[in-house]
Amino acid sequence: FTQRLGLSYRFPYIDKAKKTGLGIAVGYNTNNTLAYTTKSDNLVYLKTEGILRERFTASVSVRKRYKFYDFHTVELTYNVNRIADTIARLNPRYFNDGHTNQQYAMISYGFNYDLRDNVVYPLRGKRFEIGFAKLGLLPSDNVQELDIAVGFSKYFPLTKRLFSSFQVKGKTAITTGNQPFYNVRGLGYGSDLVRGYELYVIDGHSFSLTKANIRYKLFDKNLFY
Repeated sequence: FTQRLGLSYRFPYIDKAKKTGLGIAVGYNTNNTLAYTTKSDNLVYLKTEGILRERFTASVSVRKRYKFYDFHTVELTYNVNRIADTIARLNPRYFNDGHTNQQYAMISYGFNYDLRDNVVYPLRGKRFEIGFAKLGLLPSDNVQELDIAVGFSKYFPLTKRLFSSFQVKGKTAITTGNQPFYNVRGLGYGSDLVRGYELYVIDGHSFSLTKANIRYKLFDKNLFY
């Protein structure tokens, strides 16, 4: 679906206290298969031999750790997106008003408090995250939007071998004017998935999602040393 060329570099620490990091990245993506609209909660795709969408991004980010388990991240990104005339004709709302170009600057802030025993497969602990993203920093930008997202996860044992967890997440978008189809991201995009409905999407400005899990430790043995 996506042909991608990118370059990124991260400075883990730029201060003697080793609490501040810096990252820079640039990327260029193209698509010859593209979802241009939704129908009955399904993405509708178009596939051609040519390029249907081009995306260029450049970003710089600063990450700050005040305490051992909490992280603050501020990122500034510039986005340039282009679509083929065919996409604009099939869905004039893709970038709104039949436009084939979209560009905007974005600044985002994220706070992450992670107190889990294992990042990959946690069984105990908790995690809290909150994020703000302002799309459109200049009057000339094609998007003016404020995104707010909040998430909380809790992991705990029920017995010696039985574990449970629950996650709650919510997101809302405050927009000026009609939001372009490209920027509408409700449920079904990225990691905001409802199990059993991974092939479906729900477009909208706001959503909330709750998940619960039960895990059983079948065996506990080191396979590699």
